[in-house]
Amino acid sequence: MGKLTEEYDTNEGLTDDSYAALEAAGIPKATVDQYIQGQKALVAQAQTEAYSLTDGKEGYEAMSGWAKANLSAEELSNYNTQVNSPNSKVREMAIRGLHAQFSADSGDGKPLVHGNNSVTADGSGFKSRAQMIEAMQDSKYQSDPAYRAEVENKIARSSF
Repeated sequence: MGKLTEEYDTNEGLTDDSYAALEAAGIPKATVDQYIQGQKALVAQAQTEAYSLTDGKEGYEAMSGWAKANLSAEELSNYNTQVNSPNSKVREMAIRGLHAQFSADSGDGKPLVHGNNSVTADGSGFKSRAQMIEAMQDSKYQSDPAYRAEVENKIARSSF
């Protein structure tokens, strides 16, 4: 698959020889083409999600340019690993984190969470990032706007 992916990326498609090899392995051309279209759709969906978290395509590109100029090679590698994760929550958190860092450093964009950086007297904020991540990974975070708002309010009352 790695060789085929590289070929596709380089040539913007597969050669007839690659299709023939896949056919010989029992994978018809129509199946390969369906797979390619599915991958394109996943990439488009991930881009749309990324743009929605960073004030559009221009915001994402500005953040990416800032990251290339300001992050170490190791930090960029870690970000790329997270943003290419099959887990949408990991991708979202990576993008939100980098966007917050970009916004704080450059003054561009808007803050992602408005908090006072202190846990309220009743202890109603998250006590750790692990608790926050667990709440964000709950399926209700995606499907229930009230639950999502509750989590976001709790984040705002957290001390980290």
